[in-house]
Amino acid sequence: MRNYYLHNGFEQLGPFTIDELKEQNINRETPVWYKGLARWTAAENIDEIKGILNALPQPTMIQHSFPKEKPFQKEDSELVTKQKKESRIYMLLILLVLFLALGYLFLIYKSSSDLLVG
Repeated sequence: MRNYYLHNGFEQLGPFTIDELKEQNINRETPVWYKGLARWTAAENIDEIKGILNALPQPTMIQHSFPKEKPFQKEDSELVTKQKKESRIYMLLILLVLFLALGYLFLIYKSSSDLLVG
């Protein structure tokens, strides 16, 4: 007996026998796969399933709207540019603080060595 798998657009479901497929909410476009099938195929293209598709009540038209990737827009590049500028400013501030700290340490070292010599 063949086991069938369904894909609902988010995850793989199954395995199902042909009788169990009758209980699933499948339509002609439902992706189906079974061992030996090269790739996911619409249910209407599998001979064994065509018979149960005709027996199933016709589904109402439901449009699935999957979120599409937002195309790269000018605002995105401006945001990236702004983030780069901000990171450069932070880097410069860190370097400035380090430079001042090293200068302060150098002055302390220099004054302590002058005290020892003099």
